[in-house]
Amino acid sequence: MTKKKKPLGQKSGPENESLAEAARRLTAGLPPEDPLAWFQTHAADLDGREAGLIEAVSKTRTEDVQNFFLSLLNALKDKNQIKAVRKAVYRLEQAGITGDPALRDRGPSMVAPPPPKSPKGILSIFDYEGTRRGCLALPDPVHGYEAIVFTYNFVEGLIDFEVYDWSAGDLKAFLRPDPGDTIQRYHEVPPEAVRFCLEEAVQWTRAMNRVPPADYFKCLSSIRAVPLPSRPLIHDLLPPDFEPEQDDLTEATERLLEDDFVGEWHLEDIVDPHLEALFEKKESSLVLTEQQRLDRLSEQIQQATAGIFTPSFRRELKRRLEELALLYHLSGDADLARNAVSAALDLGREDDPFRAGGFCFAIFQDALLYLLHVQHGELREELAARGEETDSASDPDRMPWLPKDPRQGDDETLGSVTESGLWLPPGVKEPQSKEEDSDPGSRLWLPPGVKD
Repeated sequence: MTKKKKPLGQKSGPENESLAEAARRLTAGLPPEDPLAWFQTHAADLDGREAGLIEAVSKTRTEDVQNFFLSLLNALKDKNQIKAVRKAVYRLEQAGITGDPALRDRGPSMVAPPPPKSPKGILSIFDYEGTRRGCLALPDPVHGYEAIVFTYNFVEGLIDFEVYDWSAGDLKAFLRPDPGDTIQRYHEVPPEAVRFCLEEAVQWTRAMNRVPPADYFKCLSSIRAVPLPSRPLIHDLLPPDFEPEQDDLTEATERLLEDDFVGEWHLEDIVDPHLEALFEKKESSLVLTEQQRLDRLSEQIQQATAGIFTPSFRRELKRRLEELALLYHLSGDADLARNAVSAALDLGREDDPFRAGGFCFAIFQDALLYLLHVQHGELREELAARGEETDSASDPDRMPWLPKDPRQGDDETLGSVTESGLWLPPGVKEPQSKEEDSDPGSRLWLPPGVKD
């Protein structure tokens, strides 16, 4: 004997009775103000038997029931429920119950194109050379997206420019983190932010007397469909009451340098070429006092700092930090975003860019300390394993007045650290008067034009 297949959603015994009762209550209240809410209310206790409820309701063959189903089709999201409603509509139509024609026109056509996609923006973090990638994905009716992928930095401008036909899946794959990478490289951002970076890269390219790639001009009309901000987007996203740090950025800089995004920049590398020259011993027939050596060191550090943080390099760091602040802001890290914007604004100052407590000062101090105590510590370990000693002029053991650890700055044997972050050698006190302040030997060093 052939076993009959049960109609969709049909149960026996008490379960079938509960469906019938729910169907009676539902049809008794037709037509409802909100068809979807009315359906969900009566299906709430059916434990996934919504399709059975739809079939039970369809047994009441009235225009109100057909209109209810037609209205429901425009509101449902669940595919199985939509399928069950369509079957119920079809059965009622076979019985001559067509419903309100206006309700049939309200829903989208099965062959209508999907709603238009919006542009997407993706930016990577900066690598140690200050280079990053961007992607401006523009909607394409055939492939999904016309993806403009470019690489740039603030020295050369555009380094690479490619155009791809991508699907939505290709775009997700581009954003997907590398399993072997501990840092998320790519971040979704407003497309306006990518447009700003692309136009900025084009300007840098032209400033280098180079012509942007031909594909850029081919895509220009599509690119211009995305609004171009008048300034870096982060400044338009900051809260109205935002107040940047202006005096001492030492703490803000420390937080930034501890973050992986900034750590990727390896800022200590900008100090490294100057290190040996900074502390090298010069032949002299004069016997210099400790204070005279500090004066000479102060002058050398001032020259090195000014040579490193040139106006063009400060502008580059400023833009890097503004872009970094945008990623922090979008990820919800308001504190780091505030620190990055404060540092960027500090780099844009024309007065005293090397002052104590400024961003340049804090970077130089951190990089110098790292190089002295970490790199030379590793060097000593390698030489000790070979039974040799270092003769490096920048060996911190030859400069006992330097702190061995910035957290130990209050140790008298290591000197002291002032509130503004200056290192003072042992026995040297922070100036308290104008006369003492005018003595250049009363501190380790100050950048040009800096007053404590």
